[in-house]
Amino acid sequence: MTHYNDDVMFPILDVVYTAPEVLLKGVGYNSTQGACLKSSDIWSLGMVLLDCFLEGKLWGAFRSKLPEVVNILLNMASYANKEMNSLEEIIKISGCSSKYKDIDTTFHYFFKTVFRYKSNSSTFYP
Repeated sequence: MTHYNDDVMFPILDVVYTAPEVLLKGVGYNSTQGACLKSSDIWSLGMVLLDCFLEGKLWGAFRSKLPEVVNILLNMASYANKEMNSLEEIIKISGCSSKYKDIDTTFHYFFKTVFRYKSNSSTFYP
């Protein structure tokens, strides 16, 4: 739609829903790594749905502090070749552990799949 943001003078995204690898590579098209992957869109969709289930509490107090959210996401992207659970980290930061536990377990599986980290690359894959 925007040809990887070439047709607009500003990036079209909301940091709170953006995949870590998008922030790491840079928004839009990257001449050495290409466009962001479909998995980045899946991450964003998962974040939107998680925010709905958490009743708008995603990122908790950090939501109004976007530079901190960016730093957290960049740290997640820099965990290459390390085991991590980004979902647990996001839930903890959001302060929504009890809300998350109340979500139907089917959705727990969905969210765990969406936010799974593929350790042989710096990308989160469903």
